[in-house]
Amino acid sequence: MLYKSPYASQVRRFLQDLDFEVLKSIASTATERKIEVTTKKEAIDVILLHTSDLERFFSYRRLTSDIFYKYLFTLQMKDRKSVIPMKSSRTEMIFTIKDLWSKDVGKAQTPLNNRQTVYAVERPVENRQTVYAVERPVEKKNPPVTERAAPINVTNIFHNISVGVPTESNFRFTVETSIPSTSSTSMRSDKFAKDFCEWFYKMMNKLQPICAYKEGDVFGEQVFVGNSSVHIFMTTNEVVERTGTSQSGAYHLLKNTLLEFELLFSPNMESGLQIIRGEHGTVKVFCCGNLHKHNTFIGIYEQEFHLVLCPIDRRWKILCTKLNLKHATVATQMPSLPPCEIFEIKTP
Repeated sequence: MLYKSPYASQVRRFLQDLDFEVLKSIASTATERKIEVTTKKEAIDVILLHTSDLERFFSYRRLTSDIFYKYLFTLQMKDRKSVIPMKSSRTEMIFTIKDLWSKDVGKAQTPLNNRQTVYAVERPVENRQTVYAVERPVEKKNPPVTERAAPINVTNIFHNISVGVPTESNFRFTVETSIPSTSSTSMRSDKFAKDFCEWFYKMMNKLQPICAYKEGDVFGEQVFVGNSSVHIFMTTNEVVERTGTSQSGAYHLLKNTLLEFELLFSPNMESGLQIIRGEHGTVKVFCCGNLHKHNTFIGIYEQEFHLVLCPIDRRWKILCTKLNLKHATVATQMPSLPPCEIFEIKTP
């Protein structure tokens, strides 16, 4: 995310000169319209937190050619000794800005003991010797950011939710999938199931604004394989079924359904897990628990996953998942599953 990027200070200075309406629009795009900001500082913090890198930042359509031109022109006026190319096309101006920011980052990362102060001495004129000490400015490295961003108001949910710094996404929820293929490792199936479910439901709950800044990975298409499928069954007075196929279709169906009903998962990590061997190297994980909308209990859920180890990036991914959502008004007891066989899960 840009919040932790070396370019964070440059991006922040760039955004400070923009109108609030422009910042508000960019923040809305960055958060997929889930967060509404009320001040420029909030908008800038949200943009930095929810923008993955510079490529994503410069893709925002509200950052027009006119904005880039004014930014470059301002830099030119501040430093008249430097020649800053201001190209006509938006792409060329973006390239110029990236180049300038990269040079600034390079200077900031230069060790202090390698920086020297240079003095220039003018030759004597008419028996007078004038010495000018011209010291090159030394950029100080910005200290690490330790403060939390300003509170953000979330539309129709709660007010003054503190914004923390979420962890970077790595999608390694189990069995050390980054180990080279020449080695091997294994783990107990019950631990595998628990690690997976903790990782998955933290990620699902982060979709809701009230949990957006808690620890956990960011949900994306990459958790599915190309031929994935998602089946969702919603039971109230009748049963409604929704189905999504393909990597993109599965991702969008699950995400949009959870956002539509504002669902939060409370899995039963003690007695609500099962795992069994599947066919062709897959494993099947089952989990059940309670459903909440904000802090209100609204029902229970049961979910089944078919997981497969992707040979490309050595990550466990979802081949198929079935989710049963059942409306209830009274929580008599936490739903549970019977014990199952424990076995070793190995990865090559």
